[in-house]
Amino acid sequence: ALWTPSPTRQPSSASCGDGVCDIRGGEGCGSCSSDCLLPTHCNIALNKWTSGYYDQTVYGMVFDVTVGSRDLYFYDLGVVAIESTNAKVYLKIGSYTSSTNLLDWTEVFDGTITPSSYQATIDFSSSRFYAPAGSTVAFYISFGTGGNFAFTDTDNNFSNNSDVSVQSGTLTSQHSGDAGNDFPEFVASERYFMESIRYDYVPSTLAPSTSFTASPSDKL
Repeated sequence: ALWTPSPTRQPSSASCGDGVCDIRGGEGCGSCSSDCLLPTHCNIALNKWTSGYYDQTVYGMVFDVTVGSRDLYFYDLGVVAIESTNAKVYLKIGSYTSSTNLLDWTEVFDGTITPSSYQATIDFSSSRFYAPAGSTVAFYISFGTGGNFAFTDTDNNFSNNSDVSVQSGTLTSQHSGDAGNDFPEFVASERYFMESIRYDYVPSTLAPSTSFTASPSDKL
């Protein structure tokens, strides 16, 4: 039987808490942590730095992530931020260099982030993004305030694993109304996203079940 993945719904209260992590049914580590556990059902790519850079002219960032041999659902970003501000997150299959028109992207988050000790979470588990094995997924993060998030310009320190490989990206300027559906101006390239990217593992497709009906045995 064919299964077509799609952005999923939040799990119902009837299913979450039953001790079974039903990824295909809408559960995941972000939406049902009582059933879904790290690292069995999900994992995290980390870029932990003791210091980073801020720039008042920088309002966002685009970068690519290469997916390994397992299908994933991206559902959460951790960022280093200074103050509360609006944030938007867009994802798409394929490199960000292939399209600067946001109509080709999927908006997975539009809301306010509030950092605590400079750590903020962007949770889009209710609209998580399906990433097939072997694909390239582009991320675009846009903030309402300039100079509000940290990035690095040196070696990529992500704990890359067999699941994902996070590439260097490009910083962007303010996304004003005049830009329409297009990206704002690029500010600088070869910069690295800081903090974390979380994802659920999509279970491998099960082989279709085969029914067997026994027939009465022949008499001798």
